[in-house]
Order: sequence, then structure tokens, then C-alpha cells
Amino acid sequence: MDNVEKQIINGKEYTVVKLQNQPRNKPTEDTQLLEEVATVCYYYPQYTLEDVYERLPAYKVRALIKVARREQANQLLLLNGIIHGPNAKRKEQYKKLIKHLQNQAK
Repeated sequence: MDNVEKQIINGKEYTVVKLQNQPRNKPTEDTQLLEEVATVCYYYPQYTLEDVYERLPAYKVRALIKVARREQANQLLLLNGIIHGPNAKRKEQYKKLIKHLQNQAK
């Protein structure tokens, strides 16, 4: 094999195998749905993977994710406004973050 070589490290001989880069597979529709199902289970712990995957249609899964992210953005927006609002030295960065959170909350 071309990717195997022997190296001596601290007086001991080791066989070093160089790994080849594997191309990443494009996400298929099934893996994307599985990630969405796992996200729903993360945000809503009362659901199990099996319940969400087998019983909820994909559009409801996406709607649950959208609502959870919107609520999280609203919470972060409120928290950010409380902590950094009046004392921000870099108003531009603060304004960008606020705009991002506002867009996420829509």
C-alpha cells in the first residue's frame, strides 16, 4: 500500500497509515427529514423519534421547528436587550444581532 509507512517515535517503531479523504455524501431527503425529526425531539422532549417520524407529516415537523426557533429567537432577543442594550460600545454589532434575531422571530 502507498499510504503505509514505518516511523520511529521515542525509540519504538510504529506503522503509520495515512487516511484518504472521503467525499461527503449530499444529504438525501430522508436524512434531512431525520435531522428535522431529531430537532423536533430536541425542542419538544415529550415526543420520541418514533412518534414524530411515524405519526407526524413533514409539514407539521417543519412547522414545529419554525415555531421553536421563533420562540428561541424571541427569548434571546429579550435577553440580549436586557444585557447589552444600554452599555454596548459597538452599536453596529449590537444592531446587526438585533436585526438577525428580529428576522428569526418573524
